[in-house]
Amino acid sequence: MSHHLLPPLSLLRKETEEVAQGHFSQRVEIKGTDEIADLGQSFNSMAAQLEQKCQCLAQRQIQLESEVATRTAALEHERQNLATIIENVGEGILSVDSCGYVESANETAALFLNLPKDKLIGRRIEECCPQWSKLSWFTKTSQRLELKMAKRTLVVNVTPESVMGQFHSCLVLVRDISEERQRVDHCRELDRQMFQMEKMATMGELAMGLAHEIGNPLAGMKTVIQVSLEEETLTAYLRKNLHRLLNEVNRLSDFLQTFHGFSAPQEMHPVPCRLDEVLEDVLLWTRKEAKSKGINLVYPKDKIPKLWADPSQLKQVLLNVVINAIHVMQNGGEITIGMCIGETCQKGLPCDESHVRFYVRDSGHGIPPNILSRIFDPFFTTRENGSGLGLAVVKKITDQHGASIQVDSQEGQGTRFEFIWPVAS
Repeated sequence: MSHHLLPPLSLLRKETEEVAQGHFSQRVEIKGTDEIADLGQSFNSMAAQLEQKCQCLAQRQIQLESEVATRTAALEHERQNLATIIENVGEGILSVDSCGYVESANETAALFLNLPKDKLIGRRIEECCPQWSKLSWFTKTSQRLELKMAKRTLVVNVTPESVMGQFHSCLVLVRDISEERQRVDHCRELDRQMFQMEKMATMGELAMGLAHEIGNPLAGMKTVIQVSLEEETLTAYLRKNLHRLLNEVNRLSDFLQTFHGFSAPQEMHPVPCRLDEVLEDVLLWTRKEAKSKGINLVYPKDKIPKLWADPSQLKQVLLNVVINAIHVMQNGGEITIGMCIGETCQKGLPCDESHVRFYVRDSGHGIPPNILSRIFDPFFTTRENGSGLGLAVVKKITDQHGASIQVDSQEGQGTRFEFIWPVAS
């Protein structure tokens, strides 16, 4: 029995070890009809099934490896596209950990922070921009902050990132809204100018009607007074009162003339004219009053390009601005009329070779910010005896000549009117 049983069992043991090592092609051959022969057949059947399963698994592994390789290539392509988009997008993108250290950043973010990207990564964000200390990097809620950096206006949005409920970093988006703000401000300024033009047109129609209705009776009154003054039998007392009445009529007529100048479309006769020649007349009429108040008038003596303007209207513009300056400087000071060169020009006013800049600056008490935007409004004045039409006429004449005007005033430091005027071709 030992001789009959031992060889088949040894063979089964040996082949089982081979199968255990992964050699599924092994088979045993046991002759007979007893249980050991049945065991050999069962072993062969098991080995055949294992071999078939192994071949199927090997084929499936090849398929999976091919799919993984395809998916990996696609993900790498998407990653490269995403990296290219992040690097070239107009918004700054940073990843900041919970302690405020920069983990990654794109070129736009580095540009906003004025640092090379390699020096930005690994540093605390507050070291790059102290203003960012207002943000908390430990919060789990989104934050939004508006910052002023140099000439930029930046909007910073911070979104927390978490994995499995655990907060570990923040995604920071930085957007430059400087141009957007400028466009909004420009649109508001255009709307304000349109409203001002409509208001001035309405005021003009009203002024024309008033000037006509008052002017005719006033002319009749003046004629009657002048005829009465020719009577030789008038007493000295009555003649004196008639002269007073005539002076008041003349004063009212002058006021109506200013009223009419604001309301009626003035006919322009632009010619090449020199600013210094116009200034000579302006200074002639204002020097005496300025001297009586201790005001020194300074004007340019250099050669100035010829302006394209109606000389009388340009004279009216300068005269109104200078007289206003004299009236507000009760304690003396200086009024300077000069050309804008380099840093003396106000920023924000466009100018090219076809225009020239000049300014009128006083050393008075300045204009409060709350009324600075209203100084060109008709009938708006801060003087007790002012008509409120002088600067309105200045603005109207300036616009008619295709010129522009801007006012800069600091309380206690004076006021500056800057003009951009077309030059003669």
